[in-house]
Amino acid sequence: LIYVPSSYDNSKAVPLVLNFHGGLQNSAQERSFTQMNPMADEKGFIVVYPQGVDNVWNAGACCSSSDVDDVGFARAIVTYMEEHSCIDPRRIYSTGMSNGGRMTYRLGCEAADVFAAIAPVAGIKSFPDLDNTPGCMPSHPISLIDFMGTADTSHISYQAGQIKEWVAFNGCTDAEPKETYRNGEHYCSTYSQC
Repeated sequence: LIYVPSSYDNSKAVPLVLNFHGGLQNSAQERSFTQMNPMADEKGFIVVYPQGVDNVWNAGACCSSSDVDDVGFARAIVTYMEEHSCIDPRRIYSTGMSNGGRMTYRLGCEAADVFAAIAPVAGIKSFPDLDNTPGCMPSHPISLIDFMGTADTSHISYQAGQIKEWVAFNGCTDAEPKETYRNGEHYCSTYSQC
């Protein structure tokens, strides 16, 4: 599913966001759940809601047959959008929920040459795979905002280690993150010296 904001003018390059659904969900549910279209109208970006084979994404050690090339699929979507609309190649982003968050992490690991930043929601990095997926080795630093519930004890439980890995990938020199937002139990910790 592709959403083009009403303000779109093909003479001006706009950002592109790929928004991946959760496992056993679909692109229409992700569109409804995230309500990203109004934000696309307000901020002027195109959003694509991809559909996974059998409603899942091959995010590494999770969820799908290892022969499904979802990284290649994401790259093909970006290529298609660049050929059919005016996309700013410096502002291509990925987000997703749960299995879609895992897929977003995989794109950060394997397609940093395409994506400027990733924003996984309730998804963990599923690397290395049992058989054929290499560990996470981005081709260059890539920005990350990670949304997690620290009290989540399910199979997508909060893992501080994956953030520390990303801090290392990006060459951040902060000794510890700085708390940049708090509202009750909700908070944001930021590494900014990267």
